[in-house]
Amino acid sequence: MIKDNQRFLNNLHVLLDVLIICASYALAWLLTIVAPIFPAGHGVLPPQVYFAALIPIVPAYLLLYWAFHLYEPNRTHSKRAELWHICQACADGHMLLTAAVTIVPLSLATMVEHIGDVSAISSTCNRNYIEEPG
Repeated sequence: MIKDNQRFLNNLHVLLDVLIICASYALAWLLTIVAPIFPAGHGVLPPQVYFAALIPIVPAYLLLYWAFHLYEPNRTHSKRAELWHICQACADGHMLLTAAVTIVPLSLATMVEHIGDVSAISSTCNRNYIEEPG
């Protein structure tokens, strides 16, 4: 009977993962706001900005769970292997999120600085190096 309902159970598994990710994200936001360590108004993001980050986070974690074979039937894996795959997926998700938060602003700043340098050289030489770089 389980094999007959496998597609439904897999979809339910994905839905539960989405709900758990969203609930844990909301709990983290509540703990951040309620905790006396972070008083309101001092570096705390408003809920709209904070929860907008769920749009890329949820699909990223679902892809990671899929990549680490967490949506395959449990009868093909041992419990230890499954726990190891969960730890790997969560650690990789944390590293990807941290990399996105730190590397993307640095790369944008580097690109803006390069455009500013080219604009400054263009005004010094009285030649538009942005339109004609050669």
